[in-house]
Amino acid sequence: MGDMGDYWNDLKPHLKEKRKNHVSTSISNAENFFNKRFIEYKLFEDTGQFQVNLPNEIIDYWATTGTWIARKTKKRSKGFRSLMRYMEENK
Repeated sequence: MGDMGDYWNDLKPHLKEKRKNHVSTSISNAENFFNKRFIEYKLFEDTGQFQVNLPNEIIDYWATTGTWIARKTKKRSKGFRSLMRYMEENK
């Protein structure tokens, strides 16, 4: 294999480990946020998806990509900060 092939084969395990760490950190950060605020949620560990149960809304949040979708309003966005803003606005 050429130099570039060897380079990517050597780099691949590092990238996989980095991704795995990112996913676990994202999940634990989201869990900490929900627990501190006594927000009811359900975690689907195989996908890193949270089902966040608010009094008037259910939100699906994928910690791995940061994507979230509000089921009732069909609002869709990315990022945990925008999710926090949406939750504050729709208490």
